[in-house]
Amino acid sequence: MLIILYLIIKINSRISLILFLLHTFANLFTNFINTMDVIFKECKVCNIFRDFVIDPSDRKAQKAFRKEFDAKIESSSVRLFDRVKLSENAKVYNELAGHNNKFELVSGCKDKDEQKFKVRVDQDYRKFFFYLCDKEYCLTKDWLGKFELIENIYVYDINNHKYD
Repeated sequence: MLIILYLIIKINSRISLILFLLHTFANLFTNFINTMDVIFKECKVCNIFRDFVIDPSDRKAQKAFRKEFDAKIESSSVRLFDRVKLSENAKVYNELAGHNNKFELVSGCKDKDEQKFKVRVDQDYRKFFFYLCDKEYCLTKDWLGKFELIENIYVYDINNHKYD
């Protein structure tokens, strides 16, 4: 408890405080329920995004995130990650998410390709991921359309393009 109070005093802006509390609650809550696992590909963009959403109070992670992405999506990214971590599966996430932040299928996948999904971060940036079933990527031809089966996702790209 004293550690949390020390960190709250150390954090000087309201947004950082809210993000810190939300993130702390999400981490504590995920220890008690079955939640989705999010695995990030080892690449520059995914590492920057992962490091920031796991610990938004880390100055080094904040600086790298602002350099790669727009600073306006910081809070949206942390909220999105925390909502994903709090959800039991993709169906639950889609029910809780707003209309612009739902998991969607990526169109144009061939039958023998892995089924790809995307989720919007603040209407502009998109996070792309594969759905893992039985520790293998689910192929497009095997996709049954059941979002409740998605409990493990593998993020392979986060594009940093604005769609204005």
